[in-house]
Amino acid sequence: MTNTLPPTKSSEPGRNTDDSVATAPLPSPAAASKGMAQRDRRGADAVRYGLLAGAWPLVAGLIVARIAPSCAGAPLVSVCTAVCLGVGLPSGGWLGRRLARRAAPTSTWLAASGIALLAASLGCAGLGLTGLLAAAVGLVLGAASASALSRATT
Repeated sequence: MTNTLPPTKSSEPGRNTDDSVATAPLPSPAAASKGMAQRDRRGADAVRYGLLAGAWPLVAGLIVARIAPSCAGAPLVSVCTAVCLGVGLPSGGWLGRRLARRAAPTSTWLAASGIALLAASLGCAGLGLTGLLAAAVGLVLGAASASALSRATT
């Protein structure tokens, strides 16, 4: 008995051009966050803290982009960049202090920071690349400094 392949709709042997076979879409950040939140308590905490930390840069970036639309082409050293950096620092500080207080593992730190950066980038994207970089630097520096300070005092 020989193994034979089922007939295909293509004229080339072994190639299936049937439209019923589709590729799976890549997961979105929202789907990844939902999956992490449903996985376990640490995943839910990482999502919650990341969204709360990224909310202030998101709102500030949207307000600045609405008030001053010229910020999209602003140079590296500008008021628009300073706003994203200035809002990112306390948000990152809050995130770092919160995660250090709970003695969160590295995976929770990475997940919460990634979600905070994604949320902040939604607001600061309208301010150009410098706004995105300023928000990222602010969140990272704030989280690192708050973590170091809270670990030193305990």
